Amino acid sequence: MNRSEKFYANIEIWAQTEPRMARLLPYQEPKDLEFCEAQNHQANLQKITPQGALYYHSQIDPLQEAEEWFKGLPTANMQVLYVYGVGLGYYYLAAKAWLKQNPRHHLIFLEDDLSVIYRLLETDIGTDLLENEQVTLHYFKDIKEKTPVLDALYWNFVLARLQVSALALYQHTHPERCLELQHKIIYDATVKDALVEEYLLYGAGFFKNFYPNMLMLAESYYGNHFFGKFNQVPAVICGAGPSLKNSLEALKGLSERALIFAGGSALNALDAAGITPHLGAGIDPNAEQYERLNRHQGYEVPFFYRNRLFYGAFRKIHGPRLYITGSGGYDISEWFEEKFGLDTEFFDEGHNVVNFSAQIAQAMGCNPIIFAGMDLAYTDMRAYADGVLKNAQVTSEQIVETTDFDQSAFLKKDIFGNPVYTMWKWIAESDWIAAFAKEHPETTFYNATEGGLGFEGIANRSLAEIAAAQLKTRYNLKDRVFGEIQNSRMPLVTKESVQAAMKELQTSLQNSVYLIEILVEDSREQMEKIKKDQNAGSMQSGRAALAETDLAEEPAYKYILDIFNEVYSRMLNHEVRLAKKNRNEKEKKQLLLELGIKKLTFIKDVAYANQELLRMALEEAAAEEK
Repeated sequence: MNRSEKFYANIEIWAQTEPRMARLLPYQEPKDLEFCEAQNHQANLQKITPQGALYYHSQIDPLQEAEEWFKGLPTANMQVLYVYGVGLGYYYLAAKAWLKQNPRHHLIFLEDDLSVIYRLLETDIGTDLLENEQVTLHYFKDIKEKTPVLDALYWNFVLARLQVSALALYQHTHPERCLELQHKIIYDATVKDALVEEYLLYGAGFFKNFYPNMLMLAESYYGNHFFGKFNQVPAVICGAGPSLKNSLEALKGLSERALIFAGGSALNALDAAGITPHLGAGIDPNAEQYERLNRHQGYEVPFFYRNRLFYGAFRKIHGPRLYITGSGGYDISEWFEEKFGLDTEFFDEGHNVVNFSAQIAQAMGCNPIIFAGMDLAYTDMRAYADGVLKNAQVTSEQIVETTDFDQSAFLKKDIFGNPVYTMWKWIAESDWIAAFAKEHPETTFYNATEGGLGFEGIANRSLAEIAAAQLKTRYNLKDRVFGEIQNSRMPLVTKESVQAAMKELQTSLQNSVYLIEILVEDSREQMEKIKKDQNAGSMQSGRAALAETDLAEEPAYKYILDIFNEVYSRMLNHEVRLAKKNRNEKEKKQLLLELGIKKLTFIKDVAYANQELLRMALEEAAAEEK
């Protein structure tokens, strides 16, 4: 097979995972990337640049260089290896023995140069790499893009120990890109791992806040009622970044010219400056939120929240509580909202309380929306504005040399072009706001932070400058907010109606457990038949088929258990594929039934956990009434 035939044969293989790029690749023939020979006669690639030739591998011994690279990796417990840059596949050859050690090991090459992939696909190593089911070759254009290929890979290796490395050439020519890619991959995996771990713990971290807070819904107001009621009223969304100090003086003069939002640590930062926001917000399910609200002095500030908010902090809200529908990552709130005639339209809370506040301000019709104190960086080597911590100063050793790579800082340029330490999670938050602004061209956004990362596509101007130029109209905002609160009662929400809904949910959970047990019992019977070489028929009895239909109709399944079923099914995808590989029909059926029982048992445990959390919440509410 000549080089051209080999290339087109490899295109067909690559098209199975990257169909779009595989179709485009034949039209990307390299003009400045050529094959050459290393001193030991192994193939190499060279790129001609104005500065001279760049060699993708060692000109002495490409394979030996790759083997030395792999020896230097911390392979103990490593299950997934990401490599930026594929070259001619020598790093794949160096990792082959490691791949053979365990069918769960996986090697992922990320390449942003189609010319390199083109040359690789002209080689035998390229064929070997593409045909190996434990290897993925993925082309990416933008480091921040989300792709279905990488998303699917994550779910195949959920909670796996991973490492990120790069081709030696790329480490030399693109060091900043290598570092950013490493931070992005580890951050994305950490975020997803945290969510999956929450689900694997039956969502207890969420439900232990949701149920007690829901039982107090009758004492809250309907936050969604505010949507569309403040058209063209400016809003300032405050973060607690170090640069907030630059906006405080201007902020003090805006109480009648813009709605001031603050959530989380920003409440404490504004307290310290003697500023009371018009509106607070909170969604943090952790105990730290309790400390923030406990120290907050603006007792009567109306407060937007969702029921994932830490229940101890929820009870510390002294001002009017403004309930926003939905509960990110879970469907349960939708069931209650449908019962009480509330809006169930999807509302993305974003990464944090600032994103949540921005969503609310935009839905309220506010325009422009101004961000202040949103550094998303260690400006002046500080973690927060004054009033949040006794000492917010940090050192480079503290924020860079950390054992948790996901929390380690690295240098980026701030809005003034100066180097500043940041973290990938903050870059993700900046990207979220930039994307949100782009989705809403009808609203003008400004960044008045005067430091930090900024937001792509959003103009940087000081708050004083924006106020002088645009915030000239005066509004009686305090009274207007109070008036809308009085109009936002929820007539169908009473203590009795919420408790009745909770008890209905308890009954549905009990029904779900009974139906799941029928399915588990049927699966075990099918396994026994297979062991005895009896015909397992349709793999499901009529009784089980009816139970499955009834289960799907149970409210507890639809609004609680189904999301856990989806997550667990995705987690089992890789095991299902392994079960089907190189096995006879009897073994396949047995293994698939075992995996099905494993999933059903997990879902039953979720139901049990929710029954217990519901019981505890109802008992605590009853005790408080006495």
